[in-house]
Amino acid sequence: LGFPIAAFTTYPLVWDFVSGLPQAQGTPVFAFATMAGMSLCALGPLKRMLSNKGYRSVGAKQFIMPSNLWIKKYNPRKTEKQIVKALAKVRRFANDLADGRAKWVKFPLMPDLFFPLLRSRHVWRSTPGYVKLNPGKCTNCALCLELCPAGAIQLNSDVRITDKCQFCLRCISHCPQEALYYSKDQYQRYRPVKAEDLITIYD
Repeated sequence: LGFPIAAFTTYPLVWDFVSGLPQAQGTPVFAFATMAGMSLCALGPLKRMLSNKGYRSVGAKQFIMPSNLWIKKYNPRKTEKQIVKALAKVRRFANDLADGRAKWVKFPLMPDLFFPLLRSRHVWRSTPGYVKLNPGKCTNCALCLELCPAGAIQLNSDVRITDKCQFCLRCISHCPQEALYYSKDQYQRYRPVKAEDLITIYD
């Protein structure tokens, strides 16, 4: 299972996916997460949920990757260094999995204290207000509609962000006209993959 860290945990759609997994009888599973900062409530709760469904957790690791948030000045050299460093750790983790030496690293106390709050729907329902639209730039191309994994975008005469939004930044990062933004539109967009590749994966 691979997923990004957000708000010290991960997105509700990830937890919904895990909750929807079928029951198992000792099926081995490993997990990895990418993040720019830190995680408090991801791998611990994930292991517990998987164990309750009958899965055998064989290893999990979190990797530092470039941030897609609050980028005032994009630094390609710094980004490349982060990616190279992360890939080296990924290879080590893969080797540990193959050799049976991988571990499931988690915080022993934090998940139990903060997970219910960070997973709360009330917390995530505040995110639509973070995404803003410049109607003068929007061409109604509907790319944001295709990219949104949460089905949070409606497009009639203009773009509307609903309370399903989880602030994943796909729409903001890949809007060809940069009509969608957050804060005061002073931050640069980070596009590590092409929009069409994301759509293919999502489909």
